[in-house]
Amino acid sequence: MNFIDIPTTIFGDHLKQQVSDRLKFYDNGQLPPKNVDVMKIALQEAEVEREQILLKEKKRKKKEKKRRKAAEAAAAVGEDLSN
Repeated sequence: MNFIDIPTTIFGDHLKQQVSDRLKFYDNGQLPPKNVDVMKIALQEAEVEREQILLKEKKRKKKEKKRRKAAEAAAAVGEDLSN
């Protein structure tokens, strides 16, 4: 089982939920899900979140590149006017 390299709170949230489920088990006997199953679900959710983060980052870089080109073009026009 591999963990992703982009920080996320998904694993912590699932672990916290496991603690709550364990306390319910001690309180009323309701069986909690197995750790392996919970971590598989968390890993799937983390992968989806990772893809969304990477997509947002790609869009942000594309916008930044577009703005930089526009700024360079504006600077080039300004230099042509001053000469």
